[in-house]
Amino acid sequence: MIDWTRELDEILEHPLFANVTAPKRRPTSSDRLVAAFQEVCDFYEKNGTLPDEQTDRQLFHKFNGILKSEAKIERCRPFDTLGILPSNESKVEEPQVEMELPHELTEVEQLEQILNDPLLADITDGEDLGLFDVPQYMRDRIAARKEADYVGSRRPCEDFEQFADGFKEIQQGLKTGQYKLVKFSEPTLKVGRYFVEQGIIGYLAAFDDEGKNKYGLKDGRTRVIYENGSEADIKFRTITKNLSVDGYSIMDCSDMTQEEFEKAFTVTDKDVESGTIYVLRSKSTRPEIAAIKDLYKIGFTVTSMESRLANAKNEPTYLCADVDIVATWKVYNVKSSTFEALIHKLFDCVKLNVTVDGHRPKEWFIVPFHVIEAAVVNIIKGVPMMYDAKLQQIVELSAHSGIQCLSVQQPWASLICCGAKDVENRSWKPKKAPGVILIHAGASTRDLGIDWEHVKTLCGFDKKSCPRSAIIGYVDVYGFIQHSDSEWAGDGPGAEWKWMLRNAKLFKQPIPYKGKLGLFNVPEIDPDNLPETY
Repeated sequence: MIDWTRELDEILEHPLFANVTAPKRRPTSSDRLVAAFQEVCDFYEKNGTLPDEQTDRQLFHKFNGILKSEAKIERCRPFDTLGILPSNESKVEEPQVEMELPHELTEVEQLEQILNDPLLADITDGEDLGLFDVPQYMRDRIAARKEADYVGSRRPCEDFEQFADGFKEIQQGLKTGQYKLVKFSEPTLKVGRYFVEQGIIGYLAAFDDEGKNKYGLKDGRTRVIYENGSEADIKFRTITKNLSVDGYSIMDCSDMTQEEFEKAFTVTDKDVESGTIYVLRSKSTRPEIAAIKDLYKIGFTVTSMESRLANAKNEPTYLCADVDIVATWKVYNVKSSTFEALIHKLFDCVKLNVTVDGHRPKEWFIVPFHVIEAAVVNIIKGVPMMYDAKLQQIVELSAHSGIQCLSVQQPWASLICCGAKDVENRSWKPKKAPGVILIHAGASTRDLGIDWEHVKTLCGFDKKSCPRSAIIGYVDVYGFIQHSDSEWAGDGPGAEWKWMLRNAKLFKQPIPYKGKLGLFNVPEIDPDNLPETY
């Protein structure tokens, strides 16, 4: 008969099982409670007194957490060899050291067990805080960070009557074309100027210039009047921040002279006719088409309009219906495919989505006719623009709608802005050299193999003083090469292209900013009015 006990012992004594040990039991909340109490006992045995706020604050709160619960006191009593726990007058049966048979805890019991853990006792700072209550020390820190003694707010404008006529003139001028919307840029925001913020016209009535803030940008309290009869006294920087997202400046275009007009639009012998821009209105009787207001087809043709429209009622591109010619323009020195691409991209957000006879016409747009007129004129003049469908307005884009920025790890960012580093290694490059760009110092720091003493000699910054998560300066990127003799030129993956740098400047005050991958635009900073540098 086989002796299985002996066979099993021989197997387990084999050298292959020499390093096999029993799995470690995960500590329970009861284990942590006893361990915390034993720490208190060790402190008492060493110092002859119990811990307090001054001697050991964390241990003090752990012990207080135990004293607040009779169950915890009784659980620790078998290990109280020093008699530091309060005595119990009634006879209490000594708890067994052996682990009781585990039972499945309810969700409420599990949560209570977690919150009663002595390791969490010090986070309440002695107060009975709820789960979502913020401790006082955290409130104090939040209040200190805000550093704001006054917050601007909107309220009714008591003297709105003196501004009402001005708003009426602007509203009428936007309809007639006397005034135009231009993508916001900070230089256009001056006292006496109008702007559009979230679809509401505003007027900068006053500005109390307080000089430059800690980031080198001008700031101060303002008085802004809104077309809805309210006013606000918000900070100048707050206005520019809000407008840089989706705001517009309102520009007066009524000062264009007749001479300038004729110079821009008079045809000469040197001009070559490219074709005709046309705008059509459908005469369709289909309810889903006839009910659409401001539905127009915008196209370009090099043939006569008569031949182009001869078979309109049978062609899906004309919605299988006759059309009316609303307007035509003779165009000179414009490539037809270029114009069509521009107009379709401009109004893509309001393109008609319909299927006619199995086809989807592409040149029908739901847009007011006066907007189409403005768009055609801007395309002929070469003015960059966009269409705001919510406002139903053409917005002329400013030539300076921000400045590009590149995020670089420290210490390379500081070395670039101090003029020490003349090459930036990248695995990619843009199509052309961007010129002057901002340098953003990333949140992380490259530490491996960095001689920080040498870095401090070159740019004055050490590992601790290097600014991070901020725009710290600018540099001129004037070209790209794949091979360079510069000491900063890298080799291998990630350094295929060397960006050539010159004329670097370091800002006196870093500007906190969140970085992004690649070259990204920073609309808050005007390239013609950069912050102060060393």
